[in-house]
Amino acid sequence: MKKEMKLRRLKARKEADMLHYLQKKLRRIHNQSNRKGFGINEVIGIAAGVIIAAVVIIPGLKLFAGTVMDNLTDWWTTISTSIFTP
Repeated sequence: MKKEMKLRRLKARKEADMLHYLQKKLRRIHNQSNRKGFGINEVIGIAAGVIIAAVVIIPGLKLFAGTVMDNLTDWWTTISTSIFTP
């Protein structure tokens, strides 16, 4: 009986120590994440996004806009011919 009580106390103490250890670790992680602020990785990611947009998307939009304008010009020529010619 005495041996069982010692084992229970030891087990409870180990659990309490483990819980205390985990709480301490979580507090440390939480404090570190609050202090960092806006990091260099975020800045690099934003810069990469802007560069990719400038290299890939903007020339594609320029080509798209040119195609739309050509098609609208053709459309207007066709419509104006059919409306304004007797």
